[in-house]
Amino acid sequence: MLLAVVALMVAALGITNTMLMSVLERTHEIGVMKAVGARQGELMLMFLVEGLVIGVGGRAGGLAAAWLLSFPGDALARHLMSAGCRCGWTSRCSSSRPGWRWARRCWCAPLTTLAAVMPARRAARIDPIEALRQR
Repeated sequence: MLLAVVALMVAALGITNTMLMSVLERTHEIGVMKAVGARQGELMLMFLVEGLVIGVGGRAGGLAAAWLLSFPGDALARHLMSAGCRCGWTSRCSSSRPGWRWARRCWCAPLTTLAAVMPARRAARIDPIEALRQR
């Protein structure tokens, strides 16, 4: 569980860094949007949704990769266990408690959205005149 929490924190920092770089690279574009009438709330929502999409997409990719890697990992663990104890292990070695599955599902979207809050606030507070000069 500790490893999963550390992985979630690293993922949140990665999303924050990615979103911050996105804001810095798109400063001129944000300035244009603000100059034509975009409000701070709309810009924040845009970047929060972008962070949510990055997080949910990363979660889906990570789950797919973990599921695919669980088959050879399970076969290796069964082989090592049967070689050591000669007991004829037949069931899967890797499993997860149902409560933890729900916890992972419920915390993915809020955590990734929370990781995008600082970059979204920064994007919303950009001065349009300074942003348009930056090109």
